[in-house]
Amino acid sequence: AMFLLSAASFSLFEDGRLGEWINVAIVLLIPLLFVWWGWTYAKKLTGTNRYLLLQLALILGVTLMLYHATIGGDWQTEFYGAFAGLLYVAGIHAYQTRPHWIPLTLACLSFALAILLKEPFLISLTAVSVLMLKTRKDWLMLWLFPFASACALYLIVLLSLGALDEYLTLYLPGMLGGYILRAGPVWARGITAWERIFTNVSDFTPWFPLV
Repeated sequence: AMFLLSAASFSLFEDGRLGEWINVAIVLLIPLLFVWWGWTYAKKLTGTNRYLLLQLALILGVTLMLYHATIGGDWQTEFYGAFAGLLYVAGIHAYQTRPHWIPLTLACLSFALAILLKEPFLISLTAVSVLMLKTRKDWLMLWLFPFASACALYLIVLLSLGALDEYLTLYLPGMLGGYILRAGPVWARGITAWERIFTNVSDFTPWFPLV
């Protein structure tokens, strides 16, 4: 997906301007998402508690935005994928608050975009689903539908690029049979990744791990 975005940017502007504009939009939208989440809870409160919750949401949003912008940098898959994951969480929350086709569509599109950017994001999105989805209907509407949407989008992109055969015969065997096995057991990589993330956020700001 990043190669397609890069190709589109150079096709339209002959430089990386499109990616830079998307980066700016993401940087602005992350704090707004947190403020919106905070407002869905703050509107039930009154007086000082409402404003304190909104301020806390804004601080968390700005901190996370600065962290991603600093660590991710320009044209990084993780930066775009993390934002897609936040949109998926927003879709889940909005749909659970008020079931409607708009948040369902947001959840499906953001889920599909995250996996199109990088397949391992499926694990992170599924972990989010385990934490947020409570009923079978929730799993059907907010995980199975988005997963099916992601599979369909992935298939369409591969077919349109004529890369389906290479994906199945070269990329997947190489990833599953070579790269993943060389990286060690999944549980060990999970511990290593957690240590690296904790170190990164601690270096960024000492209080951020408390979040």
